Amino acid sequence: MGRMARRSTQAPATPVSMKPEKVITIIEGLLQEAQANSVSWHRFTPEAKGWAQSARGILIQGFGSEDPLVEAFSSEWESFVFVGGENEAKQRLIFAQHFPRVLAVLRSAVQQLQWQLPDSSQVFQPAGSQHDSFVEIRKMVVIASSELLIVDSYVDHTLWMLLSNVAGSVKIRILTDQMKGDFRLEGKKFAAQHGNIVDVRRGH
Repeated sequence: MGRMARRSTQAPATPVSMKPEKVITIIEGLLQEAQANSVSWHRFTPEAKGWAQSARGILIQGFGSEDPLVEAFSSEWESFVFVGGENEAKQRLIFAQHFPRVLAVLRSAVQQLQWQLPDSSQVFQPAGSQHDSFVEIRKMVVIASSELLIVDSYVDHTLWMLLSNVAGSVKIRILTDQMKGDFRLEGKKFAAQHGNIVDVRRGH
């Protein structure tokens, strides 16, 4: 009898296919979604399953399918143990106890991707991180020597208060979508008082 060859069922490795900046944005969105909705989730709800599939998929695009982070995410997600007959409330309780470990993998992924960003003088802050953004801008205001570029979808008068310590020789460029109140007018008064060149533009 002839010997039949066995075909390998192992899927080929998937390489990195997305830039770190884009992956960070998507993962941060998934973390925010989890924070907002995980109270009503357990591992077998359709929303949680869809979220996990999206998270694993973006990790593969950002790190490649063979990266330990992908394996760590899958392992943590599969680690939820339910005894047969558990009611939904019990399932949610078990999920709440274990889910932080899943989120920790994603936060680690964001940190590792940030290390890959090409220019350490550029700082990426995701939506919803107002305090972190404030802290980073304050740091950059102190060290800025020639030009400061701030890209923020929404700005108000508090930004001028933050920029009051920037050196007068520094050109300030602001790209935004929405300006509250007399933001542009206040910018002109700021420039007149502090001596900075100030360029405020809308993103669209």
